[in-house]
Amino acid sequence: MIGKEIGNYCVVDLIGKGGMAVVYRGQHKTLARRIVAIKMLSAALEGDRSFHDRFFREAEVMDRLRHPNIVTLYDFIQQKGQYFIVMEYVDGTTLHHMIKEAQGALPPDQISQIFKQVLSAIGYAHKLGIVHRDIKPSNIMINQEGQVKITDFGIARILGENFETTLTATGMGMGSPYYMSPEQVLASKDHPITAASDIYSLGITLYQMTTGKVPFSEGGSLYTIMQSHIRETPPPPREFLPSISPFLEQVILKAIEKKPEDRWRSCEEFKEALEKAIEQKAYVPKQPPVSARQAPAPIQTQPITRPQAPKKSSAWLPLLLILLVASVAVAGGGYFYYSKYLKERAKQPTTPTQAIAPKKQGAAMESPEPQATAKIPLVPPKRAEKKKTEISPLQKAPSPGKPVAEAEKEMHDTLQRAEQALKSGKFDTAATLAQKVLQKDPENVEAKTLLAEARQAKANRLMALKLDEAEDYLKSGKFAMALKRTDEVLKENPTNARALKLKAEAHAALKKEQERKTAIEAKLAKSEAYLDSQRFRKAAQEAKGVLALDPGNQRARKIIQLARQGAKSKFIESKLAEGYQHLEAKQYALALKKAQEILNRFPQEPRAKALRREAVAGLKSTHSKEEIVKRMLSRAERSLETGQFHKARVLADKILDMDPDNRRAQDILEIAQEEENKQLFQRFLGQGAPTTEGGSPPIPLEGEGGTESPATPIPVLPIPGR
Repeated sequence: MIGKEIGNYCVVDLIGKGGMAVVYRGQHKTLARRIVAIKMLSAALEGDRSFHDRFFREAEVMDRLRHPNIVTLYDFIQQKGQYFIVMEYVDGTTLHHMIKEAQGALPPDQISQIFKQVLSAIGYAHKLGIVHRDIKPSNIMINQEGQVKITDFGIARILGENFETTLTATGMGMGSPYYMSPEQVLASKDHPITAASDIYSLGITLYQMTTGKVPFSEGGSLYTIMQSHIRETPPPPREFLPSISPFLEQVILKAIEKKPEDRWRSCEEFKEALEKAIEQKAYVPKQPPVSARQAPAPIQTQPITRPQAPKKSSAWLPLLLILLVASVAVAGGGYFYYSKYLKERAKQPTTPTQAIAPKKQGAAMESPEPQATAKIPLVPPKRAEKKKTEISPLQKAPSPGKPVAEAEKEMHDTLQRAEQALKSGKFDTAATLAQKVLQKDPENVEAKTLLAEARQAKANRLMALKLDEAEDYLKSGKFAMALKRTDEVLKENPTNARALKLKAEAHAALKKEQERKTAIEAKLAKSEAYLDSQRFRKAAQEAKGVLALDPGNQRARKIIQLARQGAKSKFIESKLAEGYQHLEAKQYALALKKAQEILNRFPQEPRAKALRREAVAGLKSTHSKEEIVKRMLSRAERSLETGQFHKARVLADKILDMDPDNRRAQDILEIAQEEENKQLFQRFLGQGAPTTEGGSPPIPLEGEGGTESPATPIPVLPIPGR
């Protein structure tokens, strides 16, 4: 990328790399003094749609923010299928680096100067409805003038948006484990991520600035650290640095409370408390009007609504006095008539119907405790038989228009029906019937017991159903939902063994799932790196390892597809290069061999077919030359036999041009030259003998006719042009 142009900017050098993005230093092509930071997605994530969305989101959030302590967005560029964020370049260092160099706590003055600016910037973002969600020292930069700049709004959330759009693929709330708030770890609709989440991360950051340590750093795995944010009490800062003032310690510990409503309500309140603590003063919060108070939803508890007593007013006093007098009068009259009724009752003989009495109170109160082992019972155990006891006053008093025996029998029958409904699992019916009896006799012990048992049995049934759902979720891999169901049961019955066991299994499965996903991400990153370096076999091997863990992983399938295409292209290009080298050297057989190697693996490869055609044509041209030479030799020999020496010499010359090593053509050329020289010499001597067919006079050979002596040898004359 260095030296390339992106929009109006030229890339100068590399600033740094992260898990998601690469940041370069750039310079404006026209305004040379403008130095910028150019951020782009890493090559391994270019094809991932979810990371594209996060990149767009960061640009969108930064475009809304205009604050001296927040990095400014200059431009968002799309070029050749890639996206770039052009932003303010901060010439300085990070808070993380400053803490590391200090090897402990920062000076109080430096803490105050830096952290007030941080609170100002985050408070500004909160007023615009933006939650950063990843506040940590490495995202807080300080330039050469000591000015703070907040960076990396890549996972920021705009309040009011759909909850699901703010989660990762795994369902976990985003953030850095050492600085995550409890609600980010829990990551559910019941625990929304609000500005209070940033307050928590700011508190952890201030804790680290003042002590040189984060509160939860022991325990090994990131999972353990994340769980510590939910369950563990942070050690007081003075355990690490006793010189910290108790006022500052109080400010820090309040910021990292487990429940959002217990933390500082805003960055402004946090800042004011910090200033007081630095001045060694206790902070007294300003109480806003009741209508203006608004606490965030608690994490693990639900608000309990208590009935409010009506406000007292002097205007009600007369009415209250009247009601009091009337009540005393009614009670006195009732007692009078009730005493009279008892006297009349004592004079009457006892009937079998009147002998029916409610069950003994002591036995009725033996309500079984919920079992902490095995499954929750849906129907309570059979209650002990109750002995006859005295008839309650309301049972003795007859209903208007009904005799005493009939009223008692009706209540007895109702209780019997309620008990039968309870045994048959009709808990709502049992409760309704028990309440019907209690309306007539509020002190009826058996009705109270039946009502309590019906309600408890119903609660047990609901808990059992929730635990059944938890088991189903566990089997289907929905571990977060399994945890939710077990937590609902444990809230009602903290000692329920089945719920505790299922919760432990869900936690273990969730941890294993997270480890599996971490391994998958590592293998995907490695396979994409192999792909970039054209090590296609290694890339495919790592991607196949991902599919062994997650058969439906589309990124791994895409990598395997690209690796196969890359390996194919690399093989074909290599063989084609070798084939055309042989073709240029007129080694047509070797060129044909390379073409055939390609076609054996990829029969439809058009470039291999073209190489094969050229090689075959070369071989054919070689065969035709041999035929031509053979025909020309035949003609040259006939010309020599018929005395056409000049023609034979010309043909022999042409043959030697095509095949310089042809021995037969050399012999023909030598004979033709010799005979042609003889003819030229005879012409030179002026002999008028008749010429042969070729125009040359016949040369008398030794032993042929005549008595002349053998001819004198003829010197060979050079032929012009040879």
